[in-house]
Amino acid sequence: MIPKLTIDNIFEASKIEEVVQDFISLKKRGANLIGKCPFHDEKTPSFTVSPSKNIFKCFGCGKGGNPVNFIMEHEKLSYPQALEYLAQKYNIIIEKLELSSDQKKKLEEKEGLYIINNLASKFYKKSLLNSKEGKLLALSYLYSRGFNYEIIDKFDIGFCFNKKENFYNYAENLKYSKKLILNSGLCFKKNNKIIERFVNRIIFPIHSLSGRVLGFGGRILKQDKNLAKYINSSENEIYIKSKILYGIYQSKSEIIKHNNCFIVEGYTDVLSLHQNGIKNTVASSGTALTEGQIKLISRFTNNITLLFDGDEAGIKASLRGVNLILKNGLNLKVVNFPKGEDPDSFAKNHGAFMLQSFLSENEKDFIDFRLNIISDKDKRDPIKRSNLIKELSLSISLISDPITRAVYSQDLSKKLEISESLINSNINSIIKPNNRLKVISSEKILLNKDIYESQLIKYMIKYSNENIIVFSSGKNTEINIIEYIKNSLSEKIEKNESWIKNKLLKKIFNEILLHHSIKKNLLNFFINHSDPNICKKVVELIFEKHTLSNWGKKNIWVPLEVDKLSSLVQESLLRLMQLRLEDLINKTKEKLSSDVENNTYLKKLISLTAAKNKIKIKLGRDC
Repeated sequence: MIPKLTIDNIFEASKIEEVVQDFISLKKRGANLIGKCPFHDEKTPSFTVSPSKNIFKCFGCGKGGNPVNFIMEHEKLSYPQALEYLAQKYNIIIEKLELSSDQKKKLEEKEGLYIINNLASKFYKKSLLNSKEGKLLALSYLYSRGFNYEIIDKFDIGFCFNKKENFYNYAENLKYSKKLILNSGLCFKKNNKIIERFVNRIIFPIHSLSGRVLGFGGRILKQDKNLAKYINSSENEIYIKSKILYGIYQSKSEIIKHNNCFIVEGYTDVLSLHQNGIKNTVASSGTALTEGQIKLISRFTNNITLLFDGDEAGIKASLRGVNLILKNGLNLKVVNFPKGEDPDSFAKNHGAFMLQSFLSENEKDFIDFRLNIISDKDKRDPIKRSNLIKELSLSISLISDPITRAVYSQDLSKKLEISESLINSNINSIIKPNNRLKVISSEKILLNKDIYESQLIKYMIKYSNENIIVFSSGKNTEINIIEYIKNSLSEKIEKNESWIKNKLLKKIFNEILLHHSIKKNLLNFFINHSDPNICKKVVELIFEKHTLSNWGKKNIWVPLEVDKLSSLVQESLLRLMQLRLEDLINKTKEKLSSDVENNTYLKKLISLTAAKNKIKIKLGRDC
């Protein structure tokens, strides 16, 4: 268990904007920061971060909370694990006992995979840099390819040798279970023997956004027709190829800085470009570019540049990625290298300056790229020309912004000398069948029955130290807001019936009453609450999507919420009571209808109706 003082230190050190910017790009908007939500797909940013309150809130999917909640949600960690993650980020030492062999065996499978992968990454790196075989075979090969020590160290490159001192024996000697090692895919069983998956291969660890090792790629050292040049970890709970990009952990800050992401095919392409100063580069790891990978990039930039080999396979790979990128609302440029070259070889043959010049001078939009790879003869062939127009019209139709779509349509019209109206007609015929109206769920437009108790809880937390003016016993009286609401709701409506129905809000209400006399800042207490459900609910209540501008500078006085607090609290209380009384009246009417002669129900109905009418008078209008 982590000591309370250490937890307080972690919360104090953790800045929500710093934590979130490890995973998505944020832009300033007023007092807050805004970006695309990492928890659901969206094209218009609705994910808001408040540095002053140290909380986040997505107005699209509703998720919100403090830095710990964010890490729990994003990295799928438990509360203690999220605290450990942030402690490591902010160099806060947590005193922990070394895990026993029994505890290691009981590690949950997912966390166990992270642990075993991290152990393997360190083992392979040590094997490359410190072992005789690693230095002789693998490190010398990497140096001969032009990679320096800094880039090898930055990407944690390793080597898996074929010796008794292999990873399986190393992990087993440390008391890691055989089942866990095999589940990781680092080793497999064949003919009752344990075999290392990456034996005699250079190892490329693949990291998550936060730097955790998800899996590995391995490149064979000696050419063998019977063996694949590259292999990857087998997919498991944490390693899903379609959602991972090699180099994203090392590149994310540079992608934000340059507002662009270069995508290449292979591991060594990433290493070469990083070594030559182009550090906003990632790789699809030999797979066709996927929607999950594009969405990962869109957290940091809306601009992608595809860099692919100059051979036929590279061109086909570029074409496959174009429509997927356009469909997801990102801007696209394509660079194809000369025949026989790839990003890695070009960087080595021509150097950093020529590489950067080549990229800036040869980037093309998807129309120019497509026209550039088709021969003049094919452009003149009516059938091939027609198919090309249809193909590019389909690509343009995937662009969601109508102005951008119109610009590309006009560009295609000029370059292929065909009527713009014909192109637009074709584009519209593609768009219309897919442009169905979305049906709004009736559940989304139902009245939120918790609205008034939610408002009261919000006022109690947000203004816990404020006094309000209430009219009582023929005079105005000043009273603390929490004391007033507590007194107003202290009497139950009837046996087993309380004013606050929502279980979570009731729990928060009771904690407010318990802590308000000893906690100077209730807002901080609840935002940093150890129960993530309470924290998320409080953030949902107090986070405001829009804030008023400072009209005072222009001598225009706009009343703030705090200025109207007395009337807001009293109205919310009356509305809550009215709502609860209406529920009870309806229930009593139902009972009375099945037992007409029961005077108890009749008297109760009269009493409840009288109480409701009093509230109507207080509210000042029929409701």
